[in-house]
Amino acid sequence: MIVPRNDPAFAVSASHPGWHAVRSNRPMKTMFAFGTPDLTELEWAGATEVVLEPGSMGQAFSITSAYAPGFTQISVKGLAEGVPSPETLARLPKPVADQLAQVLMPAWDSQVRMVIGPWFPPETTTEIVAGNFRYGLTRLSNGGPIKSSSEFVSGAMATLDSYLESHTETSLDPDRMAFLSKAAPGLETDIANAMRLALTR
Repeated sequence: MIVPRNDPAFAVSASHPGWHAVRSNRPMKTMFAFGTPDLTELEWAGATEVVLEPGSMGQAFSITSAYAPGFTQISVKGLAEGVPSPETLARLPKPVADQLAQVLMPAWDSQVRMVIGPWFPPETTTEIVAGNFRYGLTRLSNGGPIKSSSEFVSGAMATLDSYLESHTETSLDPDRMAFLSKAAPGLETDIANAMRLALTR
């Protein structure tokens, strides 16, 4: 997960047995900054015997932060076991070796997704917050897990677009944004709650 590097209250836990979490101190550069340029990586990893099986779900991973929530990115990668040596690959028929080479590429079992995480320091402008949520909603509704036609998403996009054009602060007052109460249970509600927190500062 991409996270802020200088968050004064940052703490992470992975109480799931056998898992651990490590935050790097190295700064990283990404196009996905949105006003939070000082970023680094947080990694959760599990021992071989506690890996998540295909279709299963992990619980009890948490982050504590002084930063308001916004959209960030995660990369999820599968565990490769029994990778053949270059010598073994060289002895295989070319069609087989070509198929294996494709499967063993890092991108084959890796996925990048948009998620809600700690993002905005206290001094972040409303314009940056609005831009972050507009970008995240666009990505998630473009053939993703939420529908652009839903009352929540269409209302959020219209309001964010209006603000980014006019910069009228009252248009982003959570108490006046009726679409927030239209969020469907699950991901839409999580995004609505994050918007309330990020815009009530």
